[in-house]
Amino acid sequence: MGKGGAEKLLVDNLPIYKKMGHDVTVVQLSSMLESEEYVEELKKNDIPLYSLSSGSFRNPLLIVRLRSYLKKNNCDVLHVHLFPPLYWASLATLGLKDKPKLIFTEHSSSNERNTKKIFKPLERFIYSRYDAVIAITERVNEKLLEWLDMPSKIKLIHNGVDIERFNSALPHKPEYFKEHFGTPLTSFKVIMVSRFSYPKDPITLIEAISLLPETVHLFFVGDGELLNDAKIKVEELQLGNRIHFLGFRMDIPELMKGSDLNVLSSLHEGMSGVTLEALASNTAFLGSASPGIQELVPDKRYLFETCNSVDLSKKIIKLFKNPDFKDELASEGYKFVKNYSVHKMIQSHLDLYNLLLKDDML
Repeated sequence: MGKGGAEKLLVDNLPIYKKMGHDVTVVQLSSMLESEEYVEELKKNDIPLYSLSSGSFRNPLLIVRLRSYLKKNNCDVLHVHLFPPLYWASLATLGLKDKPKLIFTEHSSSNERNTKKIFKPLERFIYSRYDAVIAITERVNEKLLEWLDMPSKIKLIHNGVDIERFNSALPHKPEYFKEHFGTPLTSFKVIMVSRFSYPKDPITLIEAISLLPETVHLFFVGDGELLNDAKIKVEELQLGNRIHFLGFRMDIPELMKGSDLNVLSSLHEGMSGVTLEALASNTAFLGSASPGIQELVPDKRYLFETCNSVDLSKKIIKLFKNPDFKDELASEGYKFVKNYSVHKMIQSHLDLYNLLLKDDML
């Protein structure tokens, strides 16, 4: 339960499964990197969290511990996210009596394993142990088909966003930003919500802000190993009075709605939840023209050339000078994101669970 996108997806959506009458437990390999805020959110929604260890995620003993947990706690479905849980769950259920239906969600079209042919036999064995593999985008679906050649196992189910939660949030007012960050009431507020880690590209956005008027302020929400690099760049460009680092926050909807523009600068994404959340907040959005973002916006007006700070600055200044165009992007983006309702995603997951369990009973 670290501070990543897949983890946030669970924290946001598992309470909905519970409200629909399903018993949900989160099992994490290690508590080493868990987010206190996410743990509290699960606790608040009465969702149990069980940690197999407090040490390394790559410890093979976790296979034994997960197997022991599954023997003691009967479950119908074990839905797995990320690596190395992908491997450990596959191996932990080998020869297990009363094995649960095993499902894996693939969140990215690219990783270190699927770029090296030497891993292919092992990968095919690991994935073959799953009853279904969910691809969250068409691109991820294509990559899985190419890498694994298991068309009957791969199911395309887009990730979703709780549209109403973001659209109905009460925005932080200009007075809030002035009180907490010292920004002028009339400032044009740009926000980027993401971890400071590869493949995110905060440097391009920082450089773009340096090309914009003094009244444009930038707010970064998130933390990670690239945070210090970003702060050094801000110092180099002498932008400390205009770029604000907010750290990890739980009031994302209020921050997004209180901003004039949401930006996501990234080299690539699996399926960008931040993009969907920004559109759902009914505010203007600009994202890199990169995989995982460009498929989630209505058209090219919402995109800037990846790693091109000049192009990004031009797009921002156009929105800054033309409020009607900014509102138009917000409105059309909100209509578009309704195709990615979290309730549609959850129902698709439940339909898949029931189909696999039904096949088992026939």
